[in-house]
Amino acid sequence: MRAFSRLVVATLAIGSTVARYNILKQLDYAPRWATAGSDRGVAPFLEKFGPIDVACTFDVVRVGLDGRAGPELTFRFADGTTLRATPDNATARFRERPAVCEYERGDATADAAMLMVANGPGYLFRLWPLFLNKLLFASEAKLRPFVWLGELPDSLTEATAPGCLSSKLARSARKGPKRRLSVSYNADAARRGDATRVSNHHVKMPAVLATLAHPTVAGVYYVDLDSAAQAPFNLTGVRDAHERGFSDVAFKWTRKKGAATLRWKVMGSRFYARDTAFGRNFLVRWFENRCSFKDQYSL
Repeated sequence: MRAFSRLVVATLAIGSTVARYNILKQLDYAPRWATAGSDRGVAPFLEKFGPIDVACTFDVVRVGLDGRAGPELTFRFADGTTLRATPDNATARFRERPAVCEYERGDATADAAMLMVANGPGYLFRLWPLFLNKLLFASEAKLRPFVWLGELPDSLTEATAPGCLSSKLARSARKGPKRRLSVSYNADAARRGDATRVSNHHVKMPAVLATLAHPTVAGVYYVDLDSAAQAPFNLTGVRDAHERGFSDVAFKWTRKKGAATLRWKVMGSRFYARDTAFGRNFLVRWFENRCSFKDQYSL
């Protein structure tokens, strides 16, 4: 009887949490995420973030591939301010105040998003053709393009989960050759070879959570910025994970043979997450178990 009572209490608690999230999702999206030190109604670790700008948009003002004037982006924020970015003016604003912005020319009637992540506009311009490639692909696939721009707070760049730190993979990473990461992943050069610190690879989890919290987004396809879709685009089954509802989280499996298959069971470079309690909790646990520079370790 006691076990049944505990189950009922736990079920009610989960139901209450879900109901609170669903209410918050429809109310004050931008002000709630702009509140520093708040869990945003999603996850305790988000309290370590300062203000995060959501409900902002971006537009490609100039493609800049004709050999004349270079590319240009414009960002419009919920408070009415705008920001112009070019390769010569790749603002560092987003390192202090991250943002999740939606492509202005996307299909706002769709409830599935495609998310990319960078530490700032400079990285978008560095991979500009690949960025444009995914904007075009998302538009044809009826996915709403979003981009997260920003870094992890310093207080979240430490690996803390005991299970991950004591794992064979983490121990070998600490003892083995030090991998030097680009400043695009961690702005602090002194920490790039320290496996007890995590890189900006892990910002994808809070980025997906922030996108899922958008009032009209029900699912997010995440894809690394340095990937590309082959043209002409093959759109067969692109939205199956979202529309068929077979699972709340879906990853691509590696096709490599041998030892690599055992080491990398799934690939964090591309995945789908649905806006459900299971989908959100998976992302929260993935981040809370962060360990070393690669996000696959905690997977």
